[in-house]
Amino acid sequence: MASSYLPKMSFFRSPPDSSSAASALATSWTTADPDVENLSSSERAALSTLATAAAPILERAAAASAIASPPAPPDDLLRCAAASPVERDTLLLTFLRDAGGDVSAAAVALEATLRWRAKRRVSAVPAAAVDVADATFPAYLLGPACDDPAPGGGGGLLAYAALAQFERKTVRRAALLDAVIAACEGIFYRDPPAAAATAGGGAALPPPAPLAGAACASAPSIPGGGASAVAGRRRRHTPIVGGRHSRRFTVIMDFTDWSATRNVDLPVFREVIKLFFTHYPERHGRFYLVNYPLSVYAVYKLLVPLLGARVIREIRWVPATGEGVVPVLRREVGAARLPRWLGGDVDEPLPVGVDAATLGVFQVPPQEGAGAA
Repeated sequence: MASSYLPKMSFFRSPPDSSSAASALATSWTTADPDVENLSSSERAALSTLATAAAPILERAAAASAIASPPAPPDDLLRCAAASPVERDTLLLTFLRDAGGDVSAAAVALEATLRWRAKRRVSAVPAAAVDVADATFPAYLLGPACDDPAPGGGGGLLAYAALAQFERKTVRRAALLDAVIAACEGIFYRDPPAAAATAGGGAALPPPAPLAGAACASAPSIPGGGASAVAGRRRRHTPIVGGRHSRRFTVIMDFTDWSATRNVDLPVFREVIKLFFTHYPERHGRFYLVNYPLSVYAVYKLLVPLLGARVIREIRWVPATGEGVVPVLRREVGAARLPRWLGGDVDEPLPVGVDAATLGVFQVPPQEGAGAA
C-alpha cells in the first residue's frame, strides 16, 4: 500500500541530496505567510472588515461567559483578544486564512469556536491535563530557550512528540482531548500561573511538585513514560508553559519504537485532528516526521483527507538516509533553538518522561558548518 501510494504524493519530500538543494535550504524554516505586522494591503483590508464583524461576536461571548452557570474561569481567548489590537488581529487572522480570505466564513467559524469553548468549558481544563497517565499524551512543550517568536515567520514554540507513548489500549479519549486542549491553551492564550491566579482567570495552575523520588526537570528522564506510569501518579513533570503567547508551534514527531498496531487509534486521531484544526486554525508551524517506519504511510493515507492543503505543505518527512535527521533539523529548525538531546546547541533539560535511550539517532556530531541558525 505504501509503495503504490508514495509516488502519487507530491508532499512526501525527499531529503536534499545535492549541494544546490542544501544551499536552497540553508536558513531556518519560516512560514510562507506574513504575520499581522507585515500584511499586504488586501489582506489588511480583509482583516479590518473581519475585526468589525467580530466585535459584536466577541462582546456577546464575553457577556455570556460572565454569567455562565456554573461559573467558569474567564475565557483566555477572549482575554487575549481584548488585551491589544495585535493580540486580537493575530487571533482573527488565523480564522481569516483558514477560511481562504472569506470574511463571512471566518466570522461564522470564530463564533462556532466561541460556542464550543463555552460548552466545553475550555478555560477550566487544568494545565496538568497533559500529565494524566491515561491521556497518554505524547507531546512535550519545550522551554523558552527553544522559542522562535520573531514576527513575520517565526516558528513559535518548539514541541517534541514521542509518538510511541500514545497507547491505544490504555488511552481514555476524554483525557487525551483535555490534554490537547490544555497544551493549546498554554501555548496560545494562557498567562503564567501566578498572573492567572491574581487576575482570577485561566486554568493555568502551577503543576504539582515533583513526586517524591521522581526526577525533576533537570534530572535524567524516567524511562518508558506513557501508560507505564504508576496508576494515580503523574507520568512526568511538565515545565510551566503559560505566558509565552506563541502564535504557532513547530513539532518534531519522533516515531522511534512506534507500532501501527500498538500506537494507533484512528477514531481518536480523527477527533483530535478535527478539534485542533477547527478550533485552533492556522496555529501550526512545520511538522517534522523523523525515525518513521514504512507502515506509517498507510496510517497517514487514512488521515490525510482531514488535512487541508495549507497543513499538508508544512509536513516535512525527514528520512534517516541521505542527509540525515540531525543536519536537517539543525538547519531548518535552527541549531540555536534545538536541544542538545535532539542534536542542537541549546541546554534544554530532557523532559521527564522522555527515555534517553530512544534518542540515539539524534546524538550525531554535526558536520562543520551544518545547521548554523
